[in-house]
Amino acid sequence: HITYFDSPEQYDVIFLGSSHTMYSVNPLDLWNNYGITSYNWGSPSCTLPMIYWKLKLLLKYQTPELVVVDCFRTIWKYKTLSEYRMHEGFDAFPLSFTKIQLIKDLMYDQPRRSDGKKYSIDECVNVLIPLSA
Repeated sequence: HITYFDSPEQYDVIFLGSSHTMYSVNPLDLWNNYGITSYNWGSPSCTLPMIYWKLKLLLKYQTPELVVVDCFRTIWKYKTLSEYRMHEGFDAFPLSFTKIQLIKDLMYDQPRRSDGKKYSIDECVNVLIPLSA
C-alpha cells in the first residue's frame, strides 16, 4: 500500500469492503478502459465498523471524488472477526491517534467473532504496533 501513501496524484475512486471488493474490483481495468484512477482497499471479513475507521485513515492521505463501500456485513453483531483480520485491514497504516481510537473502538473490551472472547490487551497492542506481533 506504499503507493497509496506516497502518491502525489489523487485517486478518483477508493473501494472499501470485504473480500467481495478485494477480489472483484480491478483498478487497472478501470484505468485501461475508462481512464479512472482508483485504489482497492478491500480486505477479507472487513466489517462496516472496520470500513468506517479505514476510511478515516485513508482520507488523511487522499481526497477521492468517490468512495465505493461494499455493505456485505452491514448488520452484524461483531465489530471484527479476529486479530488476524485486523492485521490484514490495518497493518499498512502508520501509528497515529486515529489508529489508537480505532483499536479502542473495534477491539478493546469487544468480543471477537472467532470465539466470542474479548480481545486481550496484548492483541490490541499487536494490531496497534504490528512489529510487536
